[in-house]
Amino acid sequence: MKRFISTLFVLMVVFSLAHAQNAAPSYAVLSLIGDQLSTVIYTGQTGTQMPPTKKLVEPINSTAFEDIAVVAAGDAITATQPVAVKNLLSTKNPNLYKLQDKLVDSGNEAARESIRAMLKETPADYLIVLTKYRGDAKIDLPLQNKTTGSGKLEGIGFYLDPLKKARALQDGRGKGLVASYAYVKALLIDAKTLQVVRDQVSTRNDVTINLTTSFDTWDVTTPEQKNEALQKVVRAAADDSVRKLLQPG
Repeated sequence: MKRFISTLFVLMVVFSLAHAQNAAPSYAVLSLIGDQLSTVIYTGQTGTQMPPTKKLVEPINSTAFEDIAVVAAGDAITATQPVAVKNLLSTKNPNLYKLQDKLVDSGNEAARESIRAMLKETPADYLIVLTKYRGDAKIDLPLQNKTTGSGKLEGIGFYLDPLKKARALQDGRGKGLVASYAYVKALLIDAKTLQVVRDQVSTRNDVTINLTTSFDTWDVTTPEQKNEALQKVVRAAADDSVRKLLQPG
């Protein structure tokens, strides 16, 4: 009898584990934020018809930042839903990048077909897509409870204010304000219906501190430092937006 009860208990545990695994949600994760780098420069043009900022855009010909974003999103899924299954995707499909602000709209059949094809290869209950968010430039100043910025920021890049003295940041002395930024919107999409269940926005920025006394901050910051700063905010925005997206309620 004891042996029968023990066997029954083991079977119940195995059944429960199998049921839990079957019930675990699965997510496919895709990022569409890293195809171009924007540099937004404050010009100081006020009281005229000219905008206060100018924007320079460069293409990014690798998936480096997309890879960073989807890994961070995957870690956020694991942190919020440890039993969830996740599949990290990558694409260079121009339709998805071009139409990402209307990704699953009924009239956007090209993008919808691309998504269906991806999900056919990687079945999932939900698709999480990181897209570019456009919002007001709000740069957090280190050690100060205030922000600065003018114009709009979108996606990933750098915000420059050559007129602001970095010494105003207390720890810096050089000329000009430089901040990396990532403005991200995470979409939770039902894989069967391609309907957006919910979305969450996250904006992250990080000011570069320049300890030199006379050189422009942008000029003395190496490419490696700029890349590291950009990776930092991309990782933070992807993680934050997905954690918020998967919170209950």
